[in-house]
Amino acid sequence: MDLDINKRLEEENKKEMAQALEQEERVKQQPKKVSDKKFLFIAAAVIIGIIAFSLSDGFGLYEQAKVTGSAIAYTLQDLHRENLAGNLDKEVGIIYNGFSVVKYEGLWWTRKETEDRIIEFPLHFNPLEVEEIEITGNLAPEFNKGEDVFIAIDPGVKDKFYTLALSELSFNVVKGLDRRPVGSCTVEDPVCETREIISCEKNPQQKPVIELTLGNESKIESFGTCIKVTGQEYELVKAVDKLLYRWYRVME
Repeated sequence: MDLDINKRLEEENKKEMAQALEQEERVKQQPKKVSDKKFLFIAAAVIIGIIAFSLSDGFGLYEQAKVTGSAIAYTLQDLHRENLAGNLDKEVGIIYNGFSVVKYEGLWWTRKETEDRIIEFPLHFNPLEVEEIEITGNLAPEFNKGEDVFIAIDPGVKDKFYTLALSELSFNVVKGLDRRPVGSCTVEDPVCETREIISCEKNPQQKPVIELTLGNESKIESFGTCIKVTGQEYELVKAVDKLLYRWYRVME
């Protein structure tokens, strides 16, 4: 039986958001500034929280997704086969460094074969669209130690693209690195009472950190045990996708 992954994720997301709304309701009596930021950070936590569901139940169903824009229903496997055969237009499928990348429902899916499994991962941009984003610096070996990777969030940011980039990053930290994303804050804030305060500049214990920042120049900087991803609006999402393609070894 074909299962609708989008419906499953939507139902799970509704449950999580309902819990978030209940928590937000309890802080309504606080000053408005704090309440808004509280809800934003809760939303970010929800994004990280649904990763476990996406991996245990939902992600395995992506292979069954079907393209319904034509009379023939194609699985992702069909699309990759057509792409590798050169039968797809570049708006729908590309070959990049030997990897098949196809577009389905607005996202670009890459198929990567490993020794023990096949990984299908969706991103908002294809490799050609993120080539110009520069990656500088080098990571210390300590970044790869341990299970946790701290995703450092600025609690003062209220931006839908920032949240989208966070979602894309957190999901693939698990899928691509087999690590556990831990939501944290870059600065002290009332919404961060139970969160670790950590950033690229404030990391005395040299823990693995990925920090998202807003800035006019899209870039990825690596130093010590931290990766700082910078951008504005969709350019921030592009920068995250460039980093992910590098992690998956699709891009050099």
